[in-house]
Amino acid sequence: MRSQRGRINGVLITFSLSTLRDVIARVFEPPASPPKERLMALVRARDEGFQVGIVFIPILPHVSDGELEETVRIAKDCGVDYVHVAPLTLDVGVREKYFKGY
Repeated sequence: MRSQRGRINGVLITFSLSTLRDVIARVFEPPASPPKERLMALVRARDEGFQVGIVFIPILPHVSDGELEETVRIAKDCGVDYVHVAPLTLDVGVREKYFKGY
């Protein structure tokens, strides 16, 4: 059933991103599609009438934390209905290992 805006009611399609940069995504999400391909799929789903959005999760300290504004702008340009953002959360032992590399 479609809403008055022409959207398919009751269906949300959410795409996750942790970075916009393909080279970084290959390191942190090796089996996932590159970010640009996910954004193209998002636009196709939106054009088909689905409600679409992105989750920019996790924001990676010292890696993708500087991409927040650009990611939200690109999401808006793609016509998303929502954006959810959350930082990386790490247990104490893992946190030390993560930041030791910097």
